[in-house]
Amino acid sequence: MPTHELHTTLINVAKKDLRLAKLAASEDDPYVEGVCFHCQQCAEKVLKAYLIYNGIKYKFIHDLKMLLQECEKIDNTLSGFETHCQILTGYSTDMRYWDDSEIDVKEMFEAIDLAEEVLNFVNDKLFK
Repeated sequence: MPTHELHTTLINVAKKDLRLAKLAASEDDPYVEGVCFHCQQCAEKVLKAYLIYNGIKYKFIHDLKMLLQECEKIDNTLSGFETHCQILTGYSTDMRYWDDSEIDVKEMFEAIDLAEEVLNFVNDKLFK
């Protein structure tokens, strides 16, 4: 896929990750870890889309703070998302390595809000 289309594809898949997270969160007994994982995936894809859009090759990592640092080199207005990335990054490894920490419903909804804020901010930068 040409690079100029890849950033659009990643943004669209990120939107689907967020939509899936919101749908799962609306269940009576939501799988909170799965919801949070999709929120992390949303933010990861958005940051990678931003890098691709700006012609930067990213490393194949899941650490959102590291991806954000690369994005900040292009545009320092993204620095406001450091806490978002710190919180969301943990949800990638929690799901892969069965971390013992428990995620509650409040954290789940916070993860949705954080992912949505990152998505909306970057989407506006790329497509407005």
